Amino acid sequence: AFKQVLNDKNLPEEIIIEALKDAMVSAYRRSVNASSAQKVEAEIDLESGEVIVFVEKEVVEDIQDNRTEVLIEEAKKVNPDTALGVLEMVESTPDDFGRVAAQTARQVHSIMPTRHLSMTSYSLHRMMLM
Repeated sequence: AFKQVLNDKNLPEEIIIEALKDAMVSAYRRSVNASSAQKVEAEIDLESGEVIVFVEKEVVEDIQDNRTEVLIEEAKKVNPDTALGVLEMVESTPDDFGRVAAQTARQVHSIMPTRHLSMTSYSLHRMMLM
């Protein structure tokens, strides 16, 4: 689905990739009901189509909420120097996220030209006002 978006649109690759990443972050937030205050990032392997979601979580000994907390043992795999109470960015891709990612990519594919043109028009309008 990601390669299709890149191949079909006559837009700079960076714009499309950023739109896809933003869409994946939104899809993750909806799928796990994550707070908008929580830092979430998505990485996309354009060759395989795999999406990996990284989420900022508090390092704890016992998990009360897996959306916002990570066990210290898991956090130490990312940062060996981490400590309890520290916030760490950890991989948190849901098991069924591939299906969600593909659906989201198709949605981005269908709205991308309109959204890009709107942003361009808005940018030009702002520049003319200056």
